[in-house]
Amino acid sequence: CEDLSACNFADPFNNSCLYFDACGECGGSGYPEGTCDCAGTPPDALGICGGSCSEDLDGDGVCDVIDPCIGALDACGVCNGPGEIYDCGCADIPECDCDCNGNVLDALGVCGGSCGADLDGDGICDNVDSCIGELDACGICNGPGEVFDCGCAGIPPGDCDCAGNQLDALGICGGICAQDLDGDGICDDADPCVGAVDACGICNGPGAVFDCGCVGIPVGDCDCNGNQLDALGVCGGPCAADADGDGVCDDVDDCVGSPDACGVCNGPGEVYDCGCADIPDGDCDCSGQQPDALGVCGGACAADTDGDGVCDTDEIAGCMETCACNYDPDATDEDGSCLYLDEVGACGGTCTADADGDGICDDVDECVGTPDACGVCNGPGPIFECGCGPISEGDCDCGGNQLDAVGECGGDCTGDADGDGVCDSEEVVGCTDPAACNFDEEATEAGGVCFYADALGICGGSCPGDADGDGICDTEDTCFGDLDACGVCNGPGAIYSCGCADIEPGACDCDGNMPDAIGVCDGECEADENDNGICDALEETMCGPGTTWDPSTGLCTGVDNSTCPTDLDGDGYTGVPDLLIFLSQFSTACAE
Repeated sequence: CEDLSACNFADPFNNSCLYFDACGECGGSGYPEGTCDCAGTPPDALGICGGSCSEDLDGDGVCDVIDPCIGALDACGVCNGPGEIYDCGCADIPECDCDCNGNVLDALGVCGGSCGADLDGDGICDNVDSCIGELDACGICNGPGEVFDCGCAGIPPGDCDCAGNQLDALGICGGICAQDLDGDGICDDADPCVGAVDACGICNGPGAVFDCGCVGIPVGDCDCNGNQLDALGVCGGPCAADADGDGVCDDVDDCVGSPDACGVCNGPGEVYDCGCADIPDGDCDCSGQQPDALGVCGGACAADTDGDGVCDTDEIAGCMETCACNYDPDATDEDGSCLYLDEVGACGGTCTADADGDGICDDVDECVGTPDACGVCNGPGPIFECGCGPISEGDCDCGGNQLDAVGECGGDCTGDADGDGVCDSEEVVGCTDPAACNFDEEATEAGGVCFYADALGICGGSCPGDADGDGICDTEDTCFGDLDACGVCNGPGAIYSCGCADIEPGACDCDGNMPDAIGVCDGECEADENDNGICDALEETMCGPGTTWDPSTGLCTGVDNSTCPTDLDGDGYTGVPDLLIFLSQFSTACAE
């Protein structure tokens, strides 16, 4: 064997190539027959090696011991079932239903209908029925008819008869008494006492409001006859004592103490089944009653033949089938009278078919199906141009209209001479040039004069140009350009010291003010004769008359300061003026 993958490659004694089987044996045949591994383990019913499933009869891969269905589920999910063979496929129509969708007949007999009740059986559902019952002679639903005082109505509120009369003050219908304030039945205009005569004979008096009517009880008495209270509290009574306080005088009391509930003086009371005695044999209560045929103690039922718990005399015969249309919930004895709704919902009816569910039996239905909007049974409906038919020849719409002179369907235009689509009677003459300033958007026909805006935008104006765009026509403009802030045509603007001009010669500001004697602009100094920068008027206050201030020395001139160096103003005294002079020069550098 020359196959390198063979297990007997180059074996000189065997020229047939052999290979290892699944169990590693050279030239072996694999698993033993009927096993699934080298140990000889057999597969189970599901083909699982060493598995525990013994049987899978339906071959569905589910072991029979846990398989919920050994076989096949039909279309209805029933194991080995017959499939959809019932009225509703996998089931019959449920009892009391009328179709397979769970619908029931409504009150009008319509399967799946929404009518909950038709109590009067008039074929109109109660939720839309204007009268559930019958209109009486007065037009009132379920009314009693003409049973009122005035026929179909009662006496109007406030009236006392049907003629419109009212009760007077004495309650007389149509009477003439206007007032009876004291309600004594005597009209006030004839009443000798409008009010009440009291027990003492006084009109509107207080009455017998005293203990003895019109007077009080005398002190110590218990009544108005001079009597006093006895032992029982009886006014003028003969009882001298009532020891047990039972309201019975001791000399006639059968029990001076307390009789119990059974009448025994100072006895034990009602301690027996019937209070003071036991129930007699054969009775069912303490009143001597016996049970009747229904087991009711003291009942009146003599017999219950069918043993249904209803006395024979109380049995009610009727239909007891709940799905019947004449089901009687009060019936206790089935009498075989049950009726059922037919196909149109008639109780006990004979209709066997109502294919279109319109409530009309097919054997008398003029249209088994649905009339379309055009009245055709099972017709296609209004599918034509005009709903139930095409447009009539010569007409332009379904209303029988024709095109007028401008092509409008049903229009009233009789002519369009220029063929512009505008009726002659509606033509509007005006300027039709959109570039004109009097262009008329509503004009349909050119006519009149068109005007145009000039250089200034004036409609119909005559200005030929406005070169600088200042809104002034060039023929009247005195400045071709711009006025600057100073009003100068094409000028430089406010570029001078004072804006539009220089400071006037000799002036010190733009307001024309002049400098004073010491150079202060618009100052108040009138003179500085020694030209020392200090106003002469100030020097006189600083140094005194006949002296001047010398800024170079910081002293007043014309005075001897050697004898009094602090007399700076030379007035022979050292005072506040000297201090002010000193402070004005404080911290200034002295001349060398």
